[in-house]
Amino acid sequence: MPENSFEFYNPIENKILEFLNAMGDKVEMEVELNYLNSMSGKQILQLIKKIKAAKNNFSVLWRHKNNDDLIRIKGEDIKKICPNVMVELIAIITT
Repeated sequence: MPENSFEFYNPIENKILEFLNAMGDKVEMEVELNYLNSMSGKQILQLIKKIKAAKNNFSVLWRHKNNDDLIRIKGEDIKKICPNVMVELIAIITT
């Protein structure tokens, strides 16, 4: 992960927002991360807010390993911060 998260996420965000123009009304975003630093968390939150602004029928599937509290808690935070976005937390069973 680069030091400058904006530099990393900006082209991704631009492509996603461009792609949204061609999408129908319903958009579902699936997120499954192995690692999440604070700046990446902020960038993902901003992206979720921008997608919601562009698409009213927007939901997020937030997948996390059942033993990864950090990523689970970030998903819970997004649910609280964005109450108008349907966020479903899905625990992935690891052995």
